[in-house]
Amino acid sequence: MQLADKIRIIRKARGYSQEQLGDKLSRVSENGISRQAVSDWENGKTEPKLDNIRDLAEVLNVSYDALLDETIDLEDPKVLSKILGEADEEDQPSVALSLNRIFSLHYEYVSKTKIFNMPLVHVNIGFGIKRAKGIIAIGNIATGFISIGIVSLGLISLGFLALGLLFAFGVFSLGFLSIGAIAVGFLSVASVSVGYFSVGAVAVGKYSIGAFAYGSSISFGARAIGGCPIDTQNGTITYTRDQIRELIELKANYVPEFIKQIFISLGA
Repeated sequence: MQLADKIRIIRKARGYSQEQLGDKLSRVSENGISRQAVSDWENGKTEPKLDNIRDLAEVLNVSYDALLDETIDLEDPKVLSKILGEADEEDQPSVALSLNRIFSLHYEYVSKTKIFNMPLVHVNIGFGIKRAKGIIAIGNIATGFISIGIVSLGLISLGFLALGLLFAFGVFSLGFLSIGAIAVGFLSVASVSVGYFSVGAVAVGKYSIGAFAYGSSISFGARAIGGCPIDTQNGTITYTRDQIRELIELKANYVPEFIKQIFISLGA
């Protein structure tokens, strides 16, 4: 069976129009895919490039072989069901059937409202690589002004791996304001924290506060090292606020007043 026929059959089986398929491909492809391009593929006027075939396999949730192996006949309902991951219940053990149903779960929503040529809301979640791109994006891989996902990138990002230009919260986070188990940012708070101003069990930065703290300018903690270390001697604060002020003025170069006041407030 030819690729053109397979695209048409699988598209219809998934319940997509040519325009809907083009929209979905455009969100995962480097180049926009029009309804006309999908129509030309299905009519055999043109053939999709290898990159397009990769994206088709992802969007239609089928294997490469299903699209490229000409010996696979999708006119056979049983073959089509198998390709779509919908094998008959009588052909599968109940446990395998349940697992197949679980792993085939997928939900996607794209709002019709667009801003800067991006949907206001795009939700795309399920097993496998599910990308969401919008002003508000929620997906396995999410890109948007506000993004939530396993991997998220945006102005404000929440995820396992979060990259936020303004704010990032995740197990691994990178952003101007970064919070996580491991965080890197201008202002970072984490178990392991690296930043201009960092707070954490292990804190490294220009100004740092932590159990182990290294600050090139000022550090405060049970084990503090750096330009102006304020060692709390295993958690016991022995410095008064006046002593911390004197120590900063003596050992640290120019320190912004609000940062100086933060450290002074930690004194006994």
